[in-house]
Amino acid sequence: MSSPSTVLVVAVHSGTRQALHHALSLALMGCVDGSRVAVALFYDGLAAWQREATGIGAGFGAGESAEALREGFARLGHGDDVGQLLDECRSVGGDQFRVVACGGSVEALGMAVDDVVANARWYDDVVGLPTIWRWAGRGRLITV
Repeated sequence: MSSPSTVLVVAVHSGTRQALHHALSLALMGCVDGSRVAVALFYDGLAAWQREATGIGAGFGAGESAEALREGFARLGHGDDVGQLLDECRSVGGDQFRVVACGGSVEALGMAVDDVVANARWYDDVVGLPTIWRWAGRGRLITV
């Protein structure tokens, strides 16, 4: 992402399936629009992403809107599967789409960098906040 014309960075810090789904929906719209897109994962957002990557995601949880969301997505014919939405982003965005974990968040959560980057479906790289900041400085930043 060295010199893009338009960059969208979706910074995910919330650890709910709703936040992950929303972040990927925004990323998908950016990919469709032709933007270079980076989903940047921080703290609780990274922890939730890792749970999805390892198959232990908690669905929409037990919040007030969880059941309504489950029913609504089913009624609309949309799944709540984060992995499926990730695959759509990768398909539409190609090499213009990437998912990065913030190195500080990886360390804070006690994750092994090698394990993160080895899971190529879910992660493209582990990078520092200055790198993410530079990407966002050249485009748009959305925080979820």
